[in-house]
Amino acid sequence: QGAIVLEYELAISGATPELTPVVKIFRLMTVLLPFILVCVFAWIFGHRFNKQLNEPIQQLIEGTKRVQSRDLNFTFSYEGTQELTQLTQAFEDMRKALSDSLQREMHLVQERRDMVAALAHDLRTPLAIIQGHVEGLMNGGPKRQERLDSYLLTIQKNTQRAARMIGEINEVSEMEKPEFRLQWQDVDLQQFVRDKVSDYEQLCHQQRLHFLCSYEDLRQKRTTIKMDPDRIAQIVDNVVSNSSRFTAENGEIHWELCMTDLQWTMKVSDTGSGFSKSSTPFLFDKFYQEDRLQPQRKGHAGLGLYIVKLLTMKHGGTVEASNTPEGGAYVLFHFPIRSGKE
Repeated sequence: QGAIVLEYELAISGATPELTPVVKIFRLMTVLLPFILVCVFAWIFGHRFNKQLNEPIQQLIEGTKRVQSRDLNFTFSYEGTQELTQLTQAFEDMRKALSDSLQREMHLVQERRDMVAALAHDLRTPLAIIQGHVEGLMNGGPKRQERLDSYLLTIQKNTQRAARMIGEINEVSEMEKPEFRLQWQDVDLQQFVRDKVSDYEQLCHQQRLHFLCSYEDLRQKRTTIKMDPDRIAQIVDNVVSNSSRFTAENGEIHWELCMTDLQWTMKVSDTGSGFSKSSTPFLFDKFYQEDRLQPQRKGHAGLGLYIVKLLTMKHGGTVEASNTPEGGAYVLFHFPIRSGKE
């Protein structure tokens, strides 16, 4: 009918009464240790993560400042977490693109300066001659008919010379535009050669030169090919004109063509003085003129072979120039075959 209540209490205590405080401290540490470990781990991880973030971020900040000052002569090299690596790599790609764009802009600016300088230099001579002869005419030249005719002829030649140089520069500017396009046509190359040969024979005859032409078609099936006949004619005109200017009387200019199923080649060679060894790497550069040019043979802006290279590349071809074993010069072209159905 009654009840018994047993009440008891459990407590950690040392077997030795003197160690009881140590046991209490151990009990407290057991409770606090998880929180301490979490704090320590968070501090260590945060410190390392901050160190990892600080390096690429400082690089990005420094790179941004250098980009603002148009200084792109630096590189990024960071290896870490995937996201930061992608970020720095994207910034590096942007830097490279900006650097390339800046280099192109500087190159274009330099080309414009060179063009203006070359034009001013080359126009100075014909304009000075024209001015001198005009002053001579104003000072009594018309009173002598033979002097009048001579002066007018000189003025006409130098006017044409100046107009030719300006025309070359304008033509190059048009060809370098991205919207420049060739006028592709189906052309019978053999007939094209026949039509041009008569022009070159007449040109060489006037300068007491011999013009030779050879044509060979090794294709299994002879069809028309795709090309811009006016621009190909311009290429050959420039090269033949150069050869005629540097070939002495009774010399030869040889135009050779060969067609295969994959490509057609064209070579213009002469028995003239040839190219100097130092000029060979620069023959197709814009405004380049050899020092061997005699004053009476000048009058060009140094754009003839540059135009030849531009038009050849527009046709998908290649061009090279050097000297023949006999000492004359040659210019060799390779063009891919574009059939009429292509």
